[in-house]
Amino acid sequence: MARLLPSDLSAAALSGANEREIDTLKRLGKELPNDYSVYHSVHWSKYGKNGSAHGEVDFAIINRSGDVLIIEQKNGPLEETESGLLKRYNNGAKCLNSQIERNTWNLKDRFKDRVSNGRDLSLDHLLYCPDHRIVRIDAPGIDRSRTIDATSDGKLIERISELLGPGVDTDDNWTEIVCDYFGQSFRIVPDVSSYVSSQARSYTSMVEGLAETIDKLEFSPFRLRVVGTAGCGKSQLALDYCQRQVKAGQRVLMLCFNRPLADRLRNLAPAEAIVDTYYGFCKRTLETLNSDVKVRPIQEPGFWRVVQDQLVGVDIPDDSLFDALIVDEGQDFKQEWWEILHLFVRPEASVLWLEDPAQNLRDTDEVALDEFVTLRESANFRSPATIAEYIRGVLDIDFVQRNELPGMGVHVETYATNEEQKKIVAHRINELVKAGFRHEEIAIVSCRGLSSTGFSDCEKLGSVPLRKFTQHYTADGEQIYTDGKICFDSIYRFKGRQAPAVILVDIDETVNGQDLARRILYCGMTRATVRLEILVDQESSWSDTLKGGA
Repeated sequence: MARLLPSDLSAAALSGANEREIDTLKRLGKELPNDYSVYHSVHWSKYGKNGSAHGEVDFAIINRSGDVLIIEQKNGPLEETESGLLKRYNNGAKCLNSQIERNTWNLKDRFKDRVSNGRDLSLDHLLYCPDHRIVRIDAPGIDRSRTIDATSDGKLIERISELLGPGVDTDDNWTEIVCDYFGQSFRIVPDVSSYVSSQARSYTSMVEGLAETIDKLEFSPFRLRVVGTAGCGKSQLALDYCQRQVKAGQRVLMLCFNRPLADRLRNLAPAEAIVDTYYGFCKRTLETLNSDVKVRPIQEPGFWRVVQDQLVGVDIPDDSLFDALIVDEGQDFKQEWWEILHLFVRPEASVLWLEDPAQNLRDTDEVALDEFVTLRESANFRSPATIAEYIRGVLDIDFVQRNELPGMGVHVETYATNEEQKKIVAHRINELVKAGFRHEEIAIVSCRGLSSTGFSDCEKLGSVPLRKFTQHYTADGEQIYTDGKICFDSIYRFKGRQAPAVILVDIDETVNGQDLARRILYCGMTRATVRLEILVDQESSWSDTLKGGA
């Protein structure tokens, strides 16, 4: 086997590699003998009086003699023109021949600047286009001996061996000099922004598979219950399904229990869809169907039940019925809510119900959905490997880990008093910012409710103000937040959302060893997409478990 640099393929993904390139990297490592070292994503830059230039080589293969073969991999269709092969991008077309020539000469010149012994770098090239079949073998700029297309894909390793033999060991340290040069050009440790952007690209790409699965299901009426683990893409599926139903001319209602999640979904959903919380829907519908009623929410036990009961007694005109209903975070819904919603959907309406029992934080009984087909999805695409491994280890909750990115791990600290907890969080924020996280990429999530959190009287941590829900609303019903830089919220309001860096706080005597506590911790931990920070009371029954797993 050839030596891969980096040997951790997840680091290659973080450096910007796409899936096809990673597959090629695996192939080179497996099929080339140990005479070769394979560097991936080699970045070069050159500065001169006429400005700067920079570029990237997909693969650089070095043999035992220090000879080098660079490989440019171009996926997708190409165009054969009089000036050579072209690859079209969103910002225009690029000539591959010119690109290879530019990379070759600049790598040689940069090497000459870096190595002062006067010896030139032995450098050859190969163009690898696995999706394109070259028609004009004699076209300008096409060297058939240095091109592998779709018809010769199986000969990739053979062609590499022809152009770059295994080489021989020498007494001088030339091979080490060449390897050091390419090793320093390779971006082995990406910065935080690379982690965040790679996670976003990877997650978005992977969760599309769930929507494709739903597309293949055929039954009527369409009544589907999706029981999916955290991070499987339920909210993304809800938005995708909503968009397709609106495009088909259907009247769509999308509901959840969590107000912040409803606001987020509303901003992302088509304007034609009605997106709200269940209680918001009750308020809106009652006021619409009865112009004499104006609902003014108050914090009083039984208030929403009265509103709900009033809704049951109104006449529902045909134009108020919905062709499609989508329920996100269905584990928060009650049986009677479904019975009421059923009054507002047409008999043939499609219903998509999404839930995760492991995130049932209100101990709500499961809703009985008769005549629904159930699809179970256990894959977590959100949590990176280091965080997912920690979650499974400390909570003993099983799910299928599908995110191959490494993430930036888990950090756990204990505190003795609430004041000490605040100081530790302020310090951890500073450390995260030093590491490269922006304030808006950090979320502090309490395992308590907003009224009982140890941070209820806290407006800022250190010098950083917090963005918190004031528990007040505008005259139009919009939530009022403090003007802060870092999000602070309770897990009950934050579930359904995510952040690159999550600081989980208030793990104290209120979060005991019962099953509900396990669900609270699971929900909080799975909000983090890159880095997870945990603060636990040293007297908590969870203290040893959480510290021991980090």
